[in-house]
Amino acid sequence: MSENITDISKWKEKVGFSYYPFLFNVWFAYEGFENPVEGDASENAYFALCYSILKHLGEDIDRYKSGCMKLMRNLKYYAHFTHHFSPTKERCDILYNWLNKLLSNDEIKDNIISECFEEYDRGKRFMNDDIKCSYESNNQDFLNPMYIILLNIFNYNTQNIKNTLIGNNAQHRILCQNFVCEAVKIYKHMYESYCHDKKHDSEKLEKTCLKLSQFKKSYDFFHKSLGNFNYNIPSLDNIDNEISTKCSSEAKRTLLSFDGVEIPEYTSDKEMTTSVGKSGIHSQGGLSDSAEIRGYPTGKDLPTPFGNRDSPMRKTITTTVGTVAGASSLLALLYKFSPGGNWIRSGFRGGRGTINSNLYAEGPNELLFDGMEHNGFNSYSIGYEAM
Repeated sequence: MSENITDISKWKEKVGFSYYPFLFNVWFAYEGFENPVEGDASENAYFALCYSILKHLGEDIDRYKSGCMKLMRNLKYYAHFTHHFSPTKERCDILYNWLNKLLSNDEIKDNIISECFEEYDRGKRFMNDDIKCSYESNNQDFLNPMYIILLNIFNYNTQNIKNTLIGNNAQHRILCQNFVCEAVKIYKHMYESYCHDKKHDSEKLEKTCLKLSQFKKSYDFFHKSLGNFNYNIPSLDNIDNEISTKCSSEAKRTLLSFDGVEIPEYTSDKEMTTSVGKSGIHSQGGLSDSAEIRGYPTGKDLPTPFGNRDSPMRKTITTTVGTVAGASSLLALLYKFSPGGNWIRSGFRGGRGTINSNLYAEGPNELLFDGMEHNGFNSYSIGYEAM
């Protein structure tokens, strides 16, 4: 098994921007957890809260305040009117994975995590909200919880995985097949280590084996749903033979060429060299280059997917874009020289007209107000008072 597969922070290092493009939502959430708290509307409140927690525990405030503040921010402690205050199970699993990385880097300690979650639980009880993350339960319920989280992430994203495996982008197919193989290897390791011909002599072992049984059922359904596209995707029956034949370099080579394209050379999913003689498309490397997204550096253009050949639809789209571009120029002239332009400009300058107010027509949303919540949330806190 790849040592980096369960560490989401390592995904980006594999190929650059995102090791698994079909799991972009996972990686993006993880990166959000790692963002500094500086600049958050509730930064001072998070600092005061963590100062109290760390002082109460007798821990080094300067050393651990960043990890504590990030954790409380990621739990949306002062953002309880945003939808992430009632998190999905997937978001909680990503949070647990992120916390595991902080622990390994000595950016936080178990007792600090426990105290933060106790404060979080008090807030949840006050709000009569039972939808919450429970780091302690995750660790107590399962053996090798990071492996269980990886299998959960697989289950949360089976539709994205399926769409990628049957899609036209050969590089994405390779990465996706690699992820599937790693998940299958984790299942095999966990099942053989804990569940095969073994007595369930503890509650943790019983829950772990139940989780693996549930994964097998969902994976079997996923495998069958691929239809004719599952021939290079391992099943969980006769698993040793399936892994050796369907997770090999030759299987990946077949994935590259199943759309009828000649593949003269293949090394690995990290160093892939592909030549496509028919269409004149050449691709080297992985997905390290990407368009700029929310401040991430801009690299070269992504390699053209093998399915992106000229087509009538593509020509139609190009024509449409040209038409829209022409219309945009006309609107720019109208904006500059017409009375309507004055009305628009007045709205942008802060007038209380329709344009300005429509921004909030549906009420505040998390994109605009994430973290701006009032600082009175700590007023009901039993353990700490803001300082």
